[in-house]
Amino acid sequence: MNLLLVVVATGIPGFLSYAYLSQLGIIIFSKNEKDDKVIVLSIFSFLNIGLSFCVFYWLTSIEPSKNMPFSAVIKLFIVTLIISAILTLTLYPYVLKKMKKTIETYQGKNNISIKSNQTVIEKIIDSTEYKFKAVYIFDFDNNFIESGYLKRYSGEETTGFQISLATETFYNDEKPTFNEILNKFNTDPIPEANELLLDVDKKIKIFIFRHN
Repeated sequence: MNLLLVVVATGIPGFLSYAYLSQLGIIIFSKNEKDDKVIVLSIFSFLNIGLSFCVFYWLTSIEPSKNMPFSAVIKLFIVTLIISAILTLTLYPYVLKKMKKTIETYQGKNNISIKSNQTVIEKIIDSTEYKFKAVYIFDFDNNFIESGYLKRYSGEETTGFQISLATETFYNDEKPTFNEILNKFNTDPIPEANELLLDVDKKIKIFIFRHN
């Protein structure tokens, strides 16, 4: 038990789980939520190493301890990697997504605002329901800036808000007007797939049309 607590306290066994789930956008913490991040790392570490100890003991009949022979330590390390990978790639994403969906459904039914640490643009890009995100960008004076398929972005915490557009622009000689795109936005047959992003700091409007 003492060995389990020591290993869990390092947070190492849970770091890979956290890093993977964070990259998928399933778990996100802001800079001000360091304590919450430590707690989640500890929970992942406890689950990963705890189950690994149980599986190791079941396979070898050797009780994990600080006095284990080196060969047993190597076996325990391998078991821990395998168990952590299985939990991280299968169970954790499934459970966390189900929990998130259940909470958001409850919030929607009860008209409770949905809080997220993701930026709006991150949630739009990370959405897997629609494969393509076509964007039209205007400034606050309704002047056309650019259009294309959204491909990459950077968050505010790195180099500021930046996006890259893939393939060719949607216009040739004549630039689309704000009213044309606004009409397209308001009359689209699948309105729930579209969003209008307003960046007050950068003074830009981004119409986003998602489709498959």
